[in-house]
Amino acid sequence: MANMPPTNLWKLLKCTSCNQPADRSVFGEPIDPPYTGRLRGLCQKCRLNRICQIWHNVHEWRDILMLNLAYLRREVDCSPGYGVELNSETNGLVPGLIRLHEYGILSCSSQPGGVDPDGGFQIAEPEGEAEGWYQARQRAYVELLIPTTHIRIGKEKVSALVNELLARTDIVVTVYSEMDTYPTPRKREDWRAREVAPVPPPSFQQYVSGSSQHQANQDDKLYYFRSSMPPKEYVVTEERMAPTQEALSAMEWKGKTRMSTASVRDLQRDGRLNSICGEDEKGRWFDAVSRMRPLAVLVASKDWSGDVDLLKLVEDVCVRVGLPKVFQGIKYWRLRGIGDWMFEGEEEQAGIDWADVQIG
Repeated sequence: MANMPPTNLWKLLKCTSCNQPADRSVFGEPIDPPYTGRLRGLCQKCRLNRICQIWHNVHEWRDILMLNLAYLRREVDCSPGYGVELNSETNGLVPGLIRLHEYGILSCSSQPGGVDPDGGFQIAEPEGEAEGWYQARQRAYVELLIPTTHIRIGKEKVSALVNELLARTDIVVTVYSEMDTYPTPRKREDWRAREVAPVPPPSFQQYVSGSSQHQANQDDKLYYFRSSMPPKEYVVTEERMAPTQEALSAMEWKGKTRMSTASVRDLQRDGRLNSICGEDEKGRWFDAVSRMRPLAVLVASKDWSGDVDLLKLVEDVCVRVGLPKVFQGIKYWRLRGIGDWMFEGEEEQAGIDWADVQIG
């Protein structure tokens, strides 16, 4: 961009909001290459705060979808569900994630599956001296939010979608309500339960405006916690290391990361409701999200090969159960301002003018 300073001067710039170095990530580390997208001039932590404020300012589910698409398109480098820039490994998943948004499904986190090539990779010191050999593998997964009270998305279709996903044997799935809470497990057999009814939280009003519309219905299994994942943990990334390439294949795989929610015990977080991307870092719910009483749907592959196209699998189930494409063509639209839509190409600089957004 013509109005951006040379890269070697970027480190000298200060954030226009907090006066800290503008090249810093949310973790305080330098961002290289420097960020030149929307909300430039702010450090990443202040950009994230501004984006969360924008999420608070919108009141329609469609606008939440649009704001999330801006992140998937790399128009911004952070989002409430994922505080840092989109990982490069997600690039191949973006078309499938955008297609799910056409059904009104919000993506919060994902990763592709696959195994590093046989023999792994050499780990080297900056001077070039080999330190060992490394290999990783990961299962494909995706974490989604699906609205249940949207006037154009039938609750019975959402129920059919999650029921079919839970019944499949080639994937593992966890489903629970973002806006409900669940009893704290007292015994081991309790947190191993595969099906748990929600209970109305005593402080529900502080999370949701008009909470009387959202009280848990003990007879409606749509809002039950349900899971087909192993109750202890479900590892989605493993790695192994060895001093030599020949020894690598004989080393055992060690778990590195696991799915965030495999049992109802994982939902207990400092006594608050659990959220994958329905609230900001201070625990304040986004109104446009809470009014939809969304289900969190976590889907993971069973195999490590990466052969399963998880996003297509979910989309195929959407088609089979008749989930409507309420937001068909959403990928061709941009937000020009809060609640203001425009068709791509209508203006030379399509998209929301992030630098001029007025925060109330």
